[in-house]
Amino acid sequence: GKAQGLAALARAGFPVPPAFALHSSVFDETVASVLAPDERPEGLARGGAQADFAARLERIRAIVRRAPLPPALLDELRHARAELERGGACGLAVRSSSTLEDQGFASGAGLHTSILHVTSDEALEAAVRECWASLFEPRVLTYATSHRARRAPSMGVVIQQLVVAETAGAMFTMNPLTG
Repeated sequence: GKAQGLAALARAGFPVPPAFALHSSVFDETVASVLAPDERPEGLARGGAQADFAARLERIRAIVRRAPLPPALLDELRHARAELERGGACGLAVRSSSTLEDQGFASGAGLHTSILHVTSDEALEAAVRECWASLFEPRVLTYATSHRARRAPSMGVVIQQLVVAETAGAMFTMNPLTG
């Protein structure tokens, strides 16, 4: 969703920093290769005892943070980072883009991790994994359950030229309480 929104803004002529995106299917394939079915987002929707559930999610996040990335994906990440640097990027913003965000029934804003000032291939790989791991935070799964998400959440990642800002913020374009 975030990548689509940024692309639409760029097509409309707004000044959007150069970026590339990892589709949520990359996340889905990776977690399927390292997590048991009951550890994947669709298997976690039922929750559990709070203390046990939080500990279980911490273990899952640790697994995701160590997940091996396919060589072809590593090559694509390195190539894309180099392209952004050739275009003038002095660092990257690695931004989570959950399928729970920017929905008509739920915002999800601020629930997930984004990493700023990424300047190496190793840091980029770690930042992608960290964005993915943020899907397994207790607050995220609680939010998904409380908003009756129609499908299991997944995670895309936007990798974008960093904009060094003096100020930044978020803006609601509709009343979050009344729509």
